[in-house]
Amino acid sequence: MRTWMRALTGVGVSLLPLSAVAQSGTDLETEAAREVRRTVLLAQPGMLGQVGVGVERALGTHVALAGAVTASVNLNDLRWGEGEDTGFSSSQWGLGVDPGVHVYLAGRAPEGLWVGPHVEVSGVYTTSRQEGVSPEGPQSQESGWRSFTYGASARVGYTLILSPGFSAQLGAGLMAQRTYQQDGVIGAPLSASLGGWEKSYLRSWSVAPRMTLAVGWAF
Repeated sequence: MRTWMRALTGVGVSLLPLSAVAQSGTDLETEAAREVRRTVLLAQPGMLGQVGVGVERALGTHVALAGAVTASVNLNDLRWGEGEDTGFSSSQWGLGVDPGVHVYLAGRAPEGLWVGPHVEVSGVYTTSRQEGVSPEGPQSQESGWRSFTYGASARVGYTLILSPGFSAQLGAGLMAQRTYQQDGVIGAPLSASLGGWEKSYLRSWSVAPRMTLAVGWAF
């Protein structure tokens, strides 16, 4: 009997190190799986007709490269009157990019509390067309404007990654930007004949709050 008890005790003691090794192996696998998530792909919802896609890639424990591309499209066509000879239509197209660097103050990149600068560049092109009927017959006038904006923003934010990879990011900061805008009239106006693009220019500086909200997936 004592021999069996000694044998069972020896087996139990020998299994303890194996259990510890197994537990340690599980912890290492969990940590390795966590380290694999070095990239976050984000969708940034915006105003009506605007959508953005961003990506963030960890370069180390506390630094990550981030960037987003935003595109916008707005189309309108309003008609009234008999035969719909009178109306107003407009179209707007925009594209912007904002690369930056995130320094993580808490957590491990790309998850946790971060601060960092971004460079922002965008362009917008808008045209509008007004149509009407006069004693001389149908007439129309097309006008539009183009704008180019560049600047920089300083942001603070937090990126959250949940299992198995769902992610959310919130950022806020301050943006300073320079805008160049060109206005003009194309074609013949309603009241007179004018060809080409009659141009006027506007240049301005502005400082405004900057906020971003995005959801996506980490891998």
